[in-house]
Amino acid sequence: LRTTFLERVQMHRLIEEASKKHRFDSALSGTTGTVVLHKPKEGKLFVAHVGDSRCVLARYSDEKKVEGLDLTQDHKPNLDQERKRIVQCGGQVRRLDGDIPFRVFVRGRMYPGLAMSRALGDSVGHSAGVIAEPDVQEYDLVEGRDLFIVICSDGVWEFISSQEAVDLVHSRTIEEVQDAADALASDSWRRWIEEEHNVVDDITVQIIHLFPPKLQKFATPKHRGRSEDMSASALNGGKSE
Repeated sequence: LRTTFLERVQMHRLIEEASKKHRFDSALSGTTGTVVLHKPKEGKLFVAHVGDSRCVLARYSDEKKVEGLDLTQDHKPNLDQERKRIVQCGGQVRRLDGDIPFRVFVRGRMYPGLAMSRALGDSVGHSAGVIAEPDVQEYDLVEGRDLFIVICSDGVWEFISSQEAVDLVHSRTIEEVQDAADALASDSWRRWIEEEHNVVDDITVQIIHLFPPKLQKFATPKHRGRSEDMSASALNGGKSE
């Protein structure tokens, strides 16, 4: 997974070169990236990510309560290690009056205002200390204890906690997993409207059951988009990349 992301670092350089040739503009455009590799026969889960598209595991606790365990740490500019790197590279981290997140700025300027400290693309942000180097983690899974993972873009996590998302998904059966994905996306949208009125960040939801019933036949996942910025999908399977 690390090699894959390092190849994406090379991709970032290619994006910059294409931008200089005016094929497209990546100065203020970019993306997060979260990649999950599930190896059920080995009981392993590998997660690599840049940015703040969080991956959460639903797991039974010792008290038999379903808990949400963050498998990734959002790459936010106000984290000590991230802030230190940004400042050393000539950037600034600050929160504007009336704004919610801390953002990355070129020192003394009002751009790019990126609300994450790692990303692919966003070449102006990279000039101020944003990087595309991933964090990579390995987790041991146990069938019967570990249930599913939820991967969402930051538009979901802005107003919904990891535990809230897990509780919502767990309230549906495995056969209703698509409904759970749709409900989580819809609830995220509703909360943005309630808080910001006319602004909604990108909303993408993916739910993957780690140990589905072995004899169950699974249909091709449905992808339903309510707008160009909101999508939800559900997968019942043993591998996701």
